[in-house]
Amino acid sequence: MSNDQEYQAVPETEAHEFATKKITPLFWKYSLLGLIGLIAQAISVIADGFFVGNSQGTIGLATIGIVTSLWTVTIALGALFAIGGSTVIASKLGEGDSEGARETYAMVTIFTFLFSLVLAALCLLNMDRLLMFLGSTPDILPHARAYAIPYFICIPFSITGTAVYYYTRAIGKPLASAISYIAPAIVATILEYILLMRMGFGMEASAYSWVICVGFAFALVPYLQLAKGGMKIHLRDFKLKFSIIGSALKIGFAPFLIELCVILTTIIVNRQIVSYGRGELEIAAFGTINAYIVYIIMLLCNSLISGLLPIASYNFGMKNFIRVKQLLKTSTFQSVLALSCLLAIIFVFAKPVVTFFVGEDPELIDATVAIMHVFLPLFTFGCLALVTSGYFQAIEMIRPALVCALCRVAFSTPLLFLLPAIFGYKGIWFAQPAADALAFILCLIFIRRECRRLDTLEGAAPDIAAC
Repeated sequence: MSNDQEYQAVPETEAHEFATKKITPLFWKYSLLGLIGLIAQAISVIADGFFVGNSQGTIGLATIGIVTSLWTVTIALGALFAIGGSTVIASKLGEGDSEGARETYAMVTIFTFLFSLVLAALCLLNMDRLLMFLGSTPDILPHARAYAIPYFICIPFSITGTAVYYYTRAIGKPLASAISYIAPAIVATILEYILLMRMGFGMEASAYSWVICVGFAFALVPYLQLAKGGMKIHLRDFKLKFSIIGSALKIGFAPFLIELCVILTTIIVNRQIVSYGRGELEIAAFGTINAYIVYIIMLLCNSLISGLLPIASYNFGMKNFIRVKQLLKTSTFQSVLALSCLLAIIFVFAKPVVTFFVGEDPELIDATVAIMHVFLPLFTFGCLALVTSGYFQAIEMIRPALVCALCRVAFSTPLLFLLPAIFGYKGIWFAQPAADALAFILCLIFIRRECRRLDTLEGAAPDIAAC
């Protein structure tokens, strides 16, 4: 089989499906396929919440509230290298430039590992100052330190593994990439249960689980080195060409910036909790919501975006603007509806859901449920900003994609200072629903304007028939 055949970007059956099948079932088919690919890691993360809450209690969940920002750093840097690199690789393969794709893979992978190695060393050397900056209190610090040491040591494998997972999918090996996430997730969950629930380990056991679950995908590097039709790294690739690396980083900057904003919000909330005289209980409650409940919502949200992206890109490339408009309206409406249904279920079963993560601690349960009822009611409406941003990324309109993606944090950041000044401690939790409402309104305006633009484009290309 030739490289062109092996790495064909879109098989004919899929191309025909993108252009002809009904939008709603097609959108949900690709969304659910994306969801299945993330379920293994989701189970591991949810299990982590259960194990930590039921073995470490409030102090353990408070620690998770602090180190959630570390998770986001790994995800952000993984997105920076993975999305940019995989886009360039897929593009070069589509052009028939197999050597260019291989060279991009090799150089970006090497640079990612070396960059992550330096980052890990800096984090270890400044660990206590970094953890205090993230909102750690003196009581939380020893537990956060126990978590951070193995986490920082394994950063090169976690970030590089995330990137290579995307590269493996880009060259047409989805089974290998899926196994690289599913198998370690199972191992990590079993190991964390043994260490935390049976052997009495501390927060380092949770860190071991994370780095196994995410970092094991680094094994794809030797796999691609040896596999038929894989990507090989040569010694000459260590002489890095920064023009190649720069092209990948430019494409991956938008999702990287989005994740950085998540870190900013988490840090501000944690520091505001402390500044208004609260401590481990409230940090643990917010950590439970942010690390686990919001994670579940975002899992579905990201799957919906992954279902939208290829259909939008393909049909926009065909100049089938009526179909693109139909997809935009269908995907945004049904995404908010589906996410709101999920949130409603979480709210109905709020106490059992929270108890699952925090264990039998009435004070922590009550605090977490109370914050949820203020913090999350409009959260899924705010998620429209991410879905709309995904649409604009799919059609390569970077500026509106960034505006939609960043608008929530642009609204919430000043509100996190303004509302507490007016309402006191409770004002911290009012900021998110206010920001979600404003983001929802802004994105409705963007969607309406985009529908009008698509109508104009369709009028300029009357020979393109809607499917």
